[in-house]
Amino acid sequence: MRQKLVLAWPWVRGVLVTAAVVFIALKALHPPAAAPHEDVLAIFEDALPAMSAAVLLAVALLRFGDRVRALVEKVPRWAIDVALLALGMFLALRMTLQAFGAFPQIQDEISYDLLARRIAIGRPVPSSPPLPEFFRMRFLVDDGRSYPLFQPGWPLLMALFYKLRAPALAPAFAVGCLVVGGSRLAERIYGRLTSILAGLLLASSGFVLVVGSAFFAHAWAAALVCLGLERLIAALKEDDPRRARRAAITGGLFGAWLVITRLPTALSFVLTAAIAVAAYSFETFRPRPKLLARAKKPLAAFALAFLVGPLAQAGWNVATTRNPLVLPQDRYFAQTEPLPHCHRIGFGKDVGCPREHPREVPPEGYTVSRAAQVTGMRWSVFRTDAWGTAWPLALSGVFLVRRRLRLRDAVVATGALAPIAVYFGFYYHAIQHGARLWADVMGPLAVLVAAGALVAFERDPDEPERRAPFLHRSLSAAVLALLVLVVHDELTRDIPERIAKISAVRQAERVAHNLDAANVHGAVVYVGNCVEPDRGDVVYGWASVLNAIDPEQGDRLVVRDFGPEHDKQLVMLYPGRKHVRVDCNGRYVSTEPATPRPQLLVTELEAKFPPDDRQGCYATIRALPTASNRQLLEIRASEPNAWARFRQYVFEDGTYELRLTAHRRPDGGRFVLAIDGTPIEGTIDSRGAPELITHTLKPVTLGRGTHHLEVRSAEGPGVFYFSIDRLELHKQ
Repeated sequence: MRQKLVLAWPWVRGVLVTAAVVFIALKALHPPAAAPHEDVLAIFEDALPAMSAAVLLAVALLRFGDRVRALVEKVPRWAIDVALLALGMFLALRMTLQAFGAFPQIQDEISYDLLARRIAIGRPVPSSPPLPEFFRMRFLVDDGRSYPLFQPGWPLLMALFYKLRAPALAPAFAVGCLVVGGSRLAERIYGRLTSILAGLLLASSGFVLVVGSAFFAHAWAAALVCLGLERLIAALKEDDPRRARRAAITGGLFGAWLVITRLPTALSFVLTAAIAVAAYSFETFRPRPKLLARAKKPLAAFALAFLVGPLAQAGWNVATTRNPLVLPQDRYFAQTEPLPHCHRIGFGKDVGCPREHPREVPPEGYTVSRAAQVTGMRWSVFRTDAWGTAWPLALSGVFLVRRRLRLRDAVVATGALAPIAVYFGFYYHAIQHGARLWADVMGPLAVLVAAGALVAFERDPDEPERRAPFLHRSLSAAVLALLVLVVHDELTRDIPERIAKISAVRQAERVAHNLDAANVHGAVVYVGNCVEPDRGDVVYGWASVLNAIDPEQGDRLVVRDFGPEHDKQLVMLYPGRKHVRVDCNGRYVSTEPATPRPQLLVTELEAKFPPDDRQGCYATIRALPTASNRQLLEIRASEPNAWARFRQYVFEDGTYELRLTAHRRPDGGRFVLAIDGTPIEGTIDSRGAPELITHTLKPVTLGRGTHHLEVRSAEGPGVFYFSIDRLELHKQ
């Protein structure tokens, strides 16, 4: 009896382990609320052709698995790459054109697009225009130089397609590279069958196509992860020293490009690369001393090539912020947020930018418990976003975990989990709609899913072939059939049509169409900011994609609208153009007379936000119905001698009388106005009952050009508010 139990124990243990893994997988996939009605059954709707193909494929692998594998091994790798690249680009381009109109839609994409256009013409970091407030938008730093806060890696690729006059191909190319890179990574670790399935899973993922076909950097970052890892593993496995070094250098350069594309993902790439080196050191090569001698030069070449990325980022920092250690995003949030370094990775009271996301940043800042809560919410979305249903992750994971794990499995597992771990400490991860920040994991994740589905059929490229039990192969065939149905379901969805119907997208396209219909050419087009005025520039942001690469030469120059009096400054700057005002959807409203009036400059001071520089204070925009243009510039001074600095362009030499309208309030304070570092005589008192008061200041002599205005606190310790409405310069 005991002998029978001993003989049966491996089978019993296998059943128990499988049951435990299934239970854990199902618990991980259990939705927080009622189960989505379409999560399981929707993929079987109208799926007779796909069902038939799935059954045939499963039976073929069960009956002729060795022959099928031998057949696909005969197909040249380059042919598979070309086919997958074409498939990925076709599907992504279709999504780009049908869903987004080949226009960037939200501010992240618009900022990437702006930088790409500037790189394409050789002016990545131009000087600020004479009237920068008309061209400011969210996520744009303007401190004498004008540059977006994002890294230049993705815009660099986009710029290449701008040079080809086909910018819409940039997202499609990134998706195509992700499909090819994921497939190559799968073949390098698991084999040819797995590589084909991994590529098809990536090409069919609605999540990959939606995120990748927009002008985000995620698809390109995900592609660089796969391409860099594949080349590193190739270098570790290659016997020829020259080929090993070439592969290592190529992989290092892919990693370097990732550094200047998405730094958090680059951190996870470094961790995954370290796991890859360990895996192939302890598992693939024998004896170990030979490994060290053989891998030393390729690893050194990989590391040196990878260092190009940090050096390039430091150079970009110098070109923008003038400091190799200060990122453009650091400069942007220092200008716009009350908390220093609020956008950094980590936890604590000062982590999380309250102005950027006022509802999502609590007083206690970004905490570990909040990160765990948000990660759970993101996972509940991501598990169905990835392939439209959660079951590929569950069932494929079961079969992958069920077998004896190897260190190389840890490579793709780390590649799939490390970015999520990095973003766990990034507060901005807490307020994304859906799981967009997790798009960087899709390459290794597709490899894992494909490997799990084919674990009973695929022969390990580095180990002798082992025949799996019939039950194991049958269940694996069932998983593969399910994946075929998932691919069919994803490819037949009407995702582009549904996205195109969302009112928030394709606005820039509508503006361009309406301006064409109104025959508006050779004009300055003023677009009002109709959404979230305290955050600024949302509407102008998407309208700005209509600007030519070189605004001075463009047919239309789209700018922000601050009201007729303030906008007269652009009439003086561009007297030869028509000046047209449109509404938020680009409908023609009126034409402003192009009559220069240099004798009077009217500046709505909320247009000056954010300040060029500040010390001991924080500036923001506050709504006030009685104010000119219904808004104020509000400065909160928390230190003695606090100051905020702004720019103002003057069109003619002369002596000007200054009239400043400020809003009195009980918590207001006294302040002085300085121009080019010289205080203007007289203190402005903004204390008292709420009302708008105009103060006439001593005349000053100003030359043509840019001048610097400073609001300086005249108070001691304490917190005081200076609410300023408008500044008028009357030439005497």
